Amino acid sequence: MKKNDFKNDFRCKAIQKLELESKKITIKSKDKKISNEIYKIIKKYDFKTIMLYIPLKLEVDINDLILKLRREKK
Repeated sequence: MKKNDFKNDFRCKAIQKLELESKKITIKSKDKKISNEIYKIIKKYDFKTIMLYIPLKLEVDINDLILKLRREKK
């Protein structure tokens, strides 16, 4: 393998990793925004009992919201 081939291969793999990580960051920030909106609604209407589910991998991750509400005894 030539030096240039190695560099090109390395660059391609690095770019792929960066693209994948940037998508994860975007997804996490969207999950956080949705969780915050749900939390605001819960607080606004002062719900006493709330039923939430543990999300699947393809759904919005609300695990942080669940933990936050459990700490608040909701």
